[in-house]
Amino acid sequence: MPAELRRLSASVCVFVLALACSSDPVSFDNDSLSGVLSVTNVRKASVPTADGRISGLIVSSTVINAGFITIDVPFLMRWSLLQDGSVFASATQQMSAGLSPGDSRDVTVTLTFDPVDSVSGFRDAVTFDVLSP
Repeated sequence: MPAELRRLSASVCVFVLALACSSDPVSFDNDSLSGVLSVTNVRKASVPTADGRISGLIVSSTVINAGFITIDVPFLMRWSLLQDGSVFASATQQMSAGLSPGDSRDVTVTLTFDPVDSVSGFRDAVTFDVLSP
């Protein structure tokens, strides 16, 4: 076997081994999970009070696995509403394992809070946390 072909074969084997190791669910941590998930199609609806204030938000979105490996661990999506850098309200949705590359899941969370006149000036923050199986 020519030397170039042996090097190519060895490179392919190393690549396959690296890919196989990276799909191990144990290797997922919160940072790597957040690195492969994307949130799109965000829609928000205010929950009004009788006096016209806002006491919550219903947030619908789509979570997409934008990575190249299946997420084989259950995880938690946390949607937070931030005011001056602090969490004002938060809601979570548990997601089951088995989200393949390119697959998506529709998610709806409801954030409830003491009534406010407006939610302008608030920021959204989304995090993903690996759950123990």
